[in-house]
Amino acid sequence: MGWRLRILPGLIASLVLAACGGGSIPGPDAPRAAPLVCAAEPPPGGMVAAMVNVAEGEWRAFGSPVVDFRGGAPSLNPPGLDETDSRVRGRLQLYWRAAADDHGLKMGASDVPELSPWSAAFVSYVACMAGISPADLPPASRHLDYVDHVIFRALGTQGDLTARFVPADPHETSIRPGDLLCADRGRAEGGPELDDWHQRAREVLDARARGWDTRPRGMHCDLVVRVGPGTIAAIGGNVRDRVAMSLFPADAAGRPIPVRGTPHWFVTLAAVDH
Repeated sequence: MGWRLRILPGLIASLVLAACGGGSIPGPDAPRAAPLVCAAEPPPGGMVAAMVNVAEGEWRAFGSPVVDFRGGAPSLNPPGLDETDSRVRGRLQLYWRAAADDHGLKMGASDVPELSPWSAAFVSYVACMAGISPADLPPASRHLDYVDHVIFRALGTQGDLTARFVPADPHETSIRPGDLLCADRGRAEGGPELDDWHQRAREVLDARARGWDTRPRGMHCDLVVRVGPGTIAAIGGNVRDRVAMSLFPADAAGRPIPVRGTPHWFVTLAAVDH
C-alpha cells in the first residue's frame, strides 16, 4: 500500500489539471515551447497598476466578456470570444509559456492549448508581464503552487516587509485592486471545502508528514481590478472558457458577499505595492 499512497498526490494532480479542459495531458516526449521572457520589474506606476493594465488588456483581446453574479444566476453578457476562437488561441500559448513549468511549456507548444485548464497560467502571464518576481508569485500551471508559496512565506517569515503578497481572510478584509481572490473547488471535485487559508496550511503540513510533496486541490484565482459600491470586479482566465471579468456582490467595506452561485473564497492574496 505504501507505494500507492506515495503516488496518489501525483495522480490527483494530473486529474486536477485535466478537470476543466476535457482534453489530454501532453506526454513525456511532447515538444516544449521556450519560456516567456518576463518584465524585469514593475514599471514606474507600480505593481498593482501594471497587473490591472495587463489583465484588462487580455480581457479586451477576448472581446470584454462579463459574468455578472450580482443578480442570482450568473449571466454572461457580452459573451466575447471563447478559447477555441483562432483570434485568441495564440494568447493561450503565451499564458502557458509564462507558467514556465514542464506542463506549461508543453501546452505552450500545443496546437490545442485549451485542452488543459489554463486559469493559473493566465495569472502567471499577468505576473510575468507586470514584472513580479517569482520569489513573490512563482509561475505555475496550478493555482495551489503559488497560493501555497504565499501562505508558507507568510508563516515562515513573520514581519517580512518585502513580500508583495500576503494571505488574508477575504470575508474579514476589504478587497482592493491588485488582490488575488482565490476560491477552493473541493466540493466541485467531490471533497471537503476549505474554510480559510490556515486550513490549507494544515493539510499541506499533514501531507508532508506523510512523505508527499503537497496535497493537490483544485483552486481558482481572479485578479481584482476594481472595487466600487456593492461590487468587486475581477478578471480571470478560463472563466466560461474565456478571459472574463466577473462582477461579485460586495458589502460596504468591499468584502465579498457569499450568495448562491458565487465561488467559495477561502483566501485573498493581498497585494502590497512597495
